[in-house]
Amino acid sequence: MSLVITGNTLMGSVDFDPGPGTAMSAPTSNFVAKYALNGTLKFVRFYEDSIRISCLARLSGDRILIALGLNATVDMDPGPGVEIFTPYPNTELPFFGHDVLFSLLDSSGIFIYAKKFGGYYTERPLKILVDEFDNFYIAGHFTDSILTDPNISMQGINSVGNQDAFIAYFDQNGKNQFILPLESMGTDYYINNLLLDKNYHLIISGGYEGYTDFDLGINVAQDFLQDTVIFMHPDTD
Repeated sequence: MSLVITGNTLMGSVDFDPGPGTAMSAPTSNFVAKYALNGTLKFVRFYEDSIRISCLARLSGDRILIALGLNATVDMDPGPGVEIFTPYPNTELPFFGHDVLFSLLDSSGIFIYAKKFGGYYTERPLKILVDEFDNFYIAGHFTDSILTDPNISMQGINSVGNQDAFIAYFDQNGKNQFILPLESMGTDYYINNLLLDKNYHLIISGGYEGYTDFDLGINVAQDFLQDTVIFMHPDTD
């Protein structure tokens, strides 16, 4: 058993080793740290300050999956290797938007892979949910557009309101299976939690503003409020 934490250091270097050793961060950096239950540091991995790790989850074999917003070119290998990722260029404004990037580390914090998806404006991950087969969901929000299948095309869908939510589903190898938009005519739609029931139905909670369609298919299940919602997607296969 162990504890894994992530976050960022904003002012000054930090020693992540509570014991006699030292594991110093840069003055500003992102980190993933793993501790034994007695507080012994197993490892800490540092990332550049230009990203913000927003959520993490564990897969089988004690592997660690992190997700973050990518808004600048960054090396995602915290070890001696180099794995460079750059966000999709913004076609309307002379700067990059945010894309979603997820990365898998092994139980010792060694880089396995990283992949990105998104669009040409702003996408941010908020939650990760992993099932018993190591398939996983990433939920977040997007503005303007998001690519519906980053594996094979650059075609995307546009947000209906200022900011819509999305749910992306990946297999155990990190290959995208689908990306679904959750659309609202208002200024905000967000997801703050995910879980699977015993029949693998995906249950989602969050908030919204304006006319909102809760049916992810061709039908419409619509409400108009600024409120909190819990709903179930019946089949994600």
